[in-house]
Amino acid sequence: MKDYEASAQAHLKPQQRKAEETIQSLLQLLREPGLSRKEINDIERSIAIHRPLMHATVSNDFEGHRIVREIAQDFHRTAGLRVFGFGAGYGQVLFFLKNFMKAKVRGVDLGKYSREMTQKKKLGVIHEREVNSAELLRLGKFDVTYSMKVFETGVLTNKIDAIGMMNVAARITKKGGKSYHLIQTTGRVPLTRKEIEERGFRIDQWENDEDGYIFIKLTKISD
Repeated sequence: MKDYEASAQAHLKPQQRKAEETIQSLLQLLREPGLSRKEINDIERSIAIHRPLMHATVSNDFEGHRIVREIAQDFHRTAGLRVFGFGAGYGQVLFFLKNFMKAKVRGVDLGKYSREMTQKKKLGVIHEREVNSAELLRLGKFDVTYSMKVFETGVLTNKIDAIGMMNVAARITKKGGKSYHLIQTTGRVPLTRKEIEERGFRIDQWENDEDGYIFIKLTKISD
């Protein structure tokens, strides 16, 4: 697991440097006089595409261990469980669950920067898709869904997008299954308890833990 995380870090850094250089060049272009509205829009769109990579991180040990520990404690097994990760990134949790705990894994990530590694490790991550994409509904039902630091990274920038992701989570989490969400307290939870419960979830935990995270555990009780 340590080797995989080190490889992910090494893979990410040069891509971030390149993205930063690209953004700086695009910002310089924006300062050029006489640009048409279309040219400005195209440049701004390119900046928006590259910017998420600048905020990408390789999840630390604590984050992944917390999710894996909760799954093991709640299900008393991991072998054969279907697990889906929102905002999977390099998919360290999926990698660990697949290779060491025999789970069946899938995931989604908005970026394409980690595609090379997730495809090589056969983690089933769909890249360049929003976490609220309707395409995910075709993947069937999962025993477990989870997200780590998705709400605070700008991936879900408003309540509509957050509800969209929770709608997808509700649709693909099987009845009796669990949905876990780990959010740094520097971010916010753009959903109320009522809005989550209206999607067929029971809230088992909603707490600020001592490590600076909001941890939300949900059980799917109705379809």
